Amino acid sequence: MTARPRREKGTGSWDTVTKNGITYYRYRKKYDGMTSRKEFVARTKADVKHKIKEYESKTMHITNRDYLKMTLGECVDIVLESLESTFKTNNYATLQSTNRCYIKTNKIADVQMGSVDPVLIQNYYTELSKKYSESTVKKTRTLFNTVFDYLVSINIMTANPAKGIKMPHKTNYAVQKKEHSFLSLEQAEKFKEAALMKADETIAGVKTGDYIYGRNARFCLIVLYTGMRIGEAYALTWDDVNFKRNVIRINKSMERIKINGKYQWITDTPKKPASIRVIPMSNIAKEQLLYLKMISPGNAAKGTDTIFVTDSNIPPSQSSLTRTLKAILTRAEINPNGFGLHDLRHSFGSMLLEKGWETNHPVDIKVISELLGHDDVSTTYNTYLHIINSHKSEVVNLLI
Repeated sequence: MTARPRREKGTGSWDTVTKNGITYYRYRKKYDGMTSRKEFVARTKADVKHKIKEYESKTMHITNRDYLKMTLGECVDIVLESLESTFKTNNYATLQSTNRCYIKTNKIADVQMGSVDPVLIQNYYTELSKKYSESTVKKTRTLFNTVFDYLVSINIMTANPAKGIKMPHKTNYAVQKKEHSFLSLEQAEKFKEAALMKADETIAGVKTGDYIYGRNARFCLIVLYTGMRIGEAYALTWDDVNFKRNVIRINKSMERIKINGKYQWITDTPKKPASIRVIPMSNIAKEQLLYLKMISPGNAAKGTDTIFVTDSNIPPSQSSLTRTLKAILTRAEINPNGFGLHDLRHSFGSMLLEKGWETNHPVDIKVISELLGHDDVSTTYNTYLHIINSHKSEVVNLLI
């Protein structure tokens, strides 16, 4: 329960908020450059005022003209702290991780703000491209634009020195983007058979007659036959599954991120509107979900319970899922090298294309795009371009 906010001296608003039976004082204020108000909450009003004073004393450093003497590293730290409340938790964690891994570890962090210019930023991007991938360099670009745009908005800088900087060409990155691997319809069938195989005899941790791979195998099959992203699968709850209508609602994502030195599972709304969607449930996916519901503790799965959990009722790590994936591929006599969890999702799209051509009912690429939750059909087209090209000769041969 929250009391009606009360303004003091026109600078912000005070109210109280009750959590778990305890009443807290809360102060909210929208600072320059922020899109939403920052909150300060504590048991006493004095503690709230102390938090405000501590925060504003740090933030005021950035509004002082002495910022020119600050290093870029110090400036990034202060701006990120100032803007924390304006970001989703996972987006903010990404910015902090980028700062920690690629700014603080580079000599650019020691450059004084008065010496930061487009040439410096351009050389930095070029330097990074010799070690990392394009996506990594793009993360640093996002971070710089966030920091410099904020400084421009509060009239500390007159222009963003990172605006208009050309990124290194795609071919010049040390780490090239991995091409997607796909399972064919035949391989997918072998994969399913191996995933659901029972032990002929007792093997390590598995009794005779029991399933060899357990829950992780079911998770892999659900991703393969729905095209969900791994984060979307982690966030899936029983409320999202409608067995009567045979549809699955996807409206959130969950990932494990590091916050204040500790890893936590964070559930959030998808970054792009197209990711929120309802997808039809294939028979194979439905079978796996029904099985997982049946073996839930006490056969009483609650609607809000997440589906992708271990026997200990915690999300399985991606490393354990990957180990299971590799083991199933090997048992199915499919080369596991270079094949990851994300490739299961894209195999869903390739299987739809292949099945359409096989049955002489080609599937519209836009339909696949919507099922996968791509915000632009060109993304889908580029993903399956080589598969589409491989069928062009077959189409032309119809005229021979």
